[in-house]
Amino acid sequence: MITYKNPKVTEKNISFRNYILSTKSCFDLEIYFGAESPFFKCEKNLKKELLIEGGLIQKPICELPKFGFFKNFWTHKSNRCDMRISTDTDKNNLDVLNKHYKTSYKFQDLDRKKIFGLFKLIDEKNSPSSILNCNFISINHSYDDYIYYLYDHLSYRKKPFKLNILVQKISEWNSWPIVDMSLHSDYSEIIKNEFFDISSTIDEYPRKYNVLIK
Repeated sequence: MITYKNPKVTEKNISFRNYILSTKSCFDLEIYFGAESPFFKCEKNLKKELLIEGGLIQKPICELPKFGFFKNFWTHKSNRCDMRISTDTDKNNLDVLNKHYKTSYKFQDLDRKKIFGLFKLIDEKNSPSSILNCNFISINHSYDDYIYYLYDHLSYRKKPFKLNILVQKISEWNSWPIVDMSLHSDYSEIIKNEFFDISSTIDEYPRKYNVLIK
């Protein structure tokens, strides 16, 4: 449960976008998704994808743009995140991504061939080429039953969840890979992947040995 009150600043004199751009290699995000967000919207499309809008970034909390009594922290779109969950498997496949971007990234565990998803940072405000007006997460390799289950819990049972993701910045890629993830146990089967086990993140998250190497 959360309250829609202004949170305590953790990163001073910087915006979320600039904070992320200033990180060297990896960054950890915590995001709340649920009906307590006044921007919340959840729907399924014809592709059997689940689209969730209005996620509230809980970590980090950046001081800019300014917020206060008359301007709530999350009214700034840069402090929110939308998410798509799909059954697509190719978008998680390292071989496909490496071929597309002409790179050669791999995990230290060579048996692991898939990332958990992708993160796209919000475009710079008022940029002429700006297309993305909100931060965006794509979680792939899910399955139909889970998408219906999650839709029911979010839309009808009003059961929220917090998602933690470890994102690795790769300069050659337009979207950055989610290499580790943790979330509430009720939603622990979000993806079908032998390398995603919610129990392994209880005592150790983020697991920075999960990062991609060349």
